Amino acid sequence: MARMDAPLPDEPILFPPKDRPLREDVRRLGAQLGELLRELAPEGVYAKVEAARRLARRRRRGDARAGDALAERLRALTPDTAFEVVRAFSAYFGVVNLAEETHRLRRNLDYLRADEAQPGGLRAAAEELARRGVSLDEVRDALARLTVEPVFTAHPTESLRRTLLKKDQRMARALVERFDAARLDARTLATIDRRIALEIASGWQTEEQLPGRPSVADEVEHVLFFLSEVLYRVVPALHEELERALTSAYGEPVRVERPLVRFASWVGGDMDGNPNVGADTIRATLARHRELVLRRYKEELRGLHEHLSQSTTRVAVDAEVLARVAEYDARFPDEAAALPPGYADMPYRRLLWSMSARLARRGADAPGAYEHPEAFRADLALIARSLERHAGARAGLELVRRALWRVDVFGFHLAALDARQDALVHRRAAARGAR
Repeated sequence: MARMDAPLPDEPILFPPKDRPLREDVRRLGAQLGELLRELAPEGVYAKVEAARRLARRRRRGDARAGDALAERLRALTPDTAFEVVRAFSAYFGVVNLAEETHRLRRNLDYLRADEAQPGGLRAAAEELARRGVSLDEVRDALARLTVEPVFTAHPTESLRRTLLKKDQRMARALVERFDAARLDARTLATIDRRIALEIASGWQTEEQLPGRPSVADEVEHVLFFLSEVLYRVVPALHEELERALTSAYGEPVRVERPLVRFASWVGGDMDGNPNVGADTIRATLARHRELVLRRYKEELRGLHEHLSQSTTRVAVDAEVLARVAEYDARFPDEAAALPPGYADMPYRRLLWSMSARLARRGADAPGAYEHPEAFRADLALIARSLERHAGARAGLELVRRALWRVDVFGFHLAALDARQDALVHRRAAARGAR
């Protein structure tokens, strides 16, 4: 679709300056997709797509004959060709949607660079509260009571494979790298475009759905992708941005003391909406939730381990941290014996090593595991307090605080699973129990 987004010669389209980069992204992505379709799609598909696109545009401009011609062309398509044409348009709208989503990031950066509040953003909301005379104490009181809990519901037709969702993520990152195209040399831009083409082309050659009807597990994986790969990443940034917005609006430092959001899901627990959901799928879903969140925490601890290399020969560490290290060395002698000798004067690394072992035991339901997320959080909080007291504000404290936000929001369950069932079933079960 080299010109899928191009206006007809007598139909100029004007974009405000703020949206011209989006226009350029859409044009470039459409050109890449068109080039790849000519190369990869079955013979004749690209020409049929272009013909349908042009007729559709003329129909939207009021040409009734173009609408009749479009209907005639579409009726003439064989099922196999129609499928490829639909996939081509779906691929185009997919890359356009991706361009629009990344353009929102670009616009956010524009506001940040101009030190202005973006309409609809947290800073704009905080400034509006201050302008209306809402006191900071009132804001703090509201934050102490407020919890927002988005709930994921099952949409089997939207259960794209994780493979394709990851491709979209990589394309989005490449588009973000292109934000400063004017500062990049031609070779770097060409490299970025090849990465985008790789994802488009390999996505075209990948089946969007697994064979057969999506299973409950497929629906669960679709939701868990957004929980573990997207929301897990952005939760700390949300709370940090809220703190910055309130600090800017009220002129004094503001700390958000508790999480503003939590998450829930019906997927895997909705017995009312899916006859295939039952006790087994609920157990499997809960296990998968826990598996993924523990995996993310293990990755988090590895990252902290890389950064928190402080030595007691260079900086003080709280006695509570040293005591916890000694406690774990005594409780888990095998893990302590496996510690590299070079960690002897690195208490944060020693503690993180033992914390990782306790998380692994949690996943295996082995003795010595963290029994609940509060215990895991307590160890992280020990490190955070020690860093705060001993010159760690710019030496890893922010990373530990982000981990704390994630534990507060996701616990060991990732998201609450709502078990739903028809009220009549509940009444029947209650009646049997009352007999």
